[in-house]
Amino acid sequence: MKRFTLFTCTVLLTVMMFAQAPQAFKYQAVIRNNNGQILVNKLVSLRISILQNDPLGDMVYVETHQIATSEFGIANLQIGSGMVITGVFKDIAWGTTTHFVKLELDITGNSNYEFIGTSQLLSVPYALYAEHAGNVGDDLDKDNTNEIQVLKLSNDTLYLSNGGKVYLGKYLDDTNTDNQTLKIEGNELVISGGNRVSFSGAVDLDADPTNELQVLQYSNDTIYLSKGNYIVLPDNIDNDTLNEIQTITRTGNTINLSKNGGTFTVADGDDSETNELQNLTEVLKGNSANAQIKNVSNPTDAQDAATKAYVDVLLNIIENSGKFDIVDFDWQDVYFHDTIKLQFTDKSLFEPTTWLWDFGDGKTSTEQNPVHIYDSLDTYTVQLTATALNYTKSISKKIVLDSVFDIEGNLYPLALFGNQVWMTKNIESSKLNDGTEIVFNSDGNWPDFTVPAYTLIGAPSLKYVYNWYTLQSNKICPKGYHVPSDDEWSQLENNLIKNGYNYDDSKDDDGDRETQNKIAKSMATNSSWNFNANEGVVGNTDFPQKMNSSGFSATPDGARVNSNNQPYLIWVNESTFWWSSTTSNTANNIAFIRYLNYADDSMLRTERQKNYGLSIRCVKD
Repeated sequence: MKRFTLFTCTVLLTVMMFAQAPQAFKYQAVIRNNNGQILVNKLVSLRISILQNDPLGDMVYVETHQIATSEFGIANLQIGSGMVITGVFKDIAWGTTTHFVKLELDITGNSNYEFIGTSQLLSVPYALYAEHAGNVGDDLDKDNTNEIQVLKLSNDTLYLSNGGKVYLGKYLDDTNTDNQTLKIEGNELVISGGNRVSFSGAVDLDADPTNELQVLQYSNDTIYLSKGNYIVLPDNIDNDTLNEIQTITRTGNTINLSKNGGTFTVADGDDSETNELQNLTEVLKGNSANAQIKNVSNPTDAQDAATKAYVDVLLNIIENSGKFDIVDFDWQDVYFHDTIKLQFTDKSLFEPTTWLWDFGDGKTSTEQNPVHIYDSLDTYTVQLTATALNYTKSISKKIVLDSVFDIEGNLYPLALFGNQVWMTKNIESSKLNDGTEIVFNSDGNWPDFTVPAYTLIGAPSLKYVYNWYTLQSNKICPKGYHVPSDDEWSQLENNLIKNGYNYDDSKDDDGDRETQNKIAKSMATNSSWNFNANEGVVGNTDFPQKMNSSGFSATPDGARVNSNNQPYLIWVNESTFWWSSTTSNTANNIAFIRYLNYADDSMLRTERQKNYGLSIRCVKD
């Protein structure tokens, strides 16, 4: 069994001098466990990420290393030479912005990385930046002639063959060319004597989105702007608004544009002007020799058409097959302190275009995936009516909403299993339901406690675990609920097996328990469990549709156990444990428990000392 381990890392960044800068830099980390002990000669896994701009910035490069620590617990590696996950190390723009290094570590040598910290990279990678600076002479295309251009003088302008020009007018004559006119073209400032300046990316400094608006006014041959400047139109401008209008005509297959606008000929491909004409009656006849749309009642070929009636029959066949629901939906509980909120999701086929939801409480919605808040806990019949392909269909589902709050206001969703109503969340209260404070203990006296006590375990998300003596008062659960007995746990197990929650869909229809218990995956969420490759176990990613399909929502919270009269944490991310209220027949200080383990496909039963710290689930009285 592995202990939950904390790590401390000491980072040493060094830059080595080379004739040519290396595409890597050194990194050292000292690995310790939560007792401060250095982990020597230990195979560990590191994931290194280079972040841009800030500690939460974009990842521009990610790599992993698997390396053994030295006899002093030191892990030596070179960032830039690991197994690349994403990015190109040599393309990192070291000199243009700040960079940070993010460290994640798995001391088991696997890939279950935990975040350790983020540090800014200062001078270290700039040897790499210097390499880029030293290579600026390389134009990258290996062609020593393609930058050569030809100069050409035309009138008063000097041109480059590959683009660019210089206006030389004021050097070529004696006229006064100092007086020039400025104007704005798009995002460029243009001077009449030549040259322009781009304002791309410029900021409007006055924060007024309207004061640049101007009015155009036309007078004689000049267009004026209301806030200054004008343009004189060419000499061919006249006061006739109609003389530019032309007429298009057709003569045979020749198109003519009036006012000497020219002509062009359109080739028909044949000499017949009538062979494209069709009789609509013949076109639509299913058996016509001239039919272009055929088999409208019973399409068989890829280009055949079909009627709405045919599509309706096809949709009915699909729906009546029992394999598909033309219209379907699902929902998920989203609970807040005193609010019962459900997220509804359209699961219909054929991409409906309209939706009408009736939530069963007098309220409706036309959104595709609405969020709805119910005012009270009750049973509601929700109906979705959707239209797709001009086909409208409705489906109704019954939703039982229930939840319970503890004395501190924590909300616990409920689920129905047979005739049992279970909480789907572990107890997280520091008080009994009469307001009595439960003793919090985190030191070595824990094994000696015979009174109600709790502690918090796990990081970064702390979980509540309690000793068995917290159950004796019958007040740890909200009023109307209690800690299940060993028999009640067995009843839950039998119900899940009977109703197909084994990962392989095997069932026990007659309740005689001939079918093996394989329900662990259906009881567990898919987060934080260690990986295990065995088929159907909680830690495997196979059978994803079975993960937490029962809604029991178990998480790998671990336990607080005792060894040599000293408490320590164990099995975080590996197992979760729940008390039963039933004392063992073998000893008065031992009670029955249930638990899930990442490497097992069953909900397991065993006994543990009552001074252990385990999780608590409640069932309705």
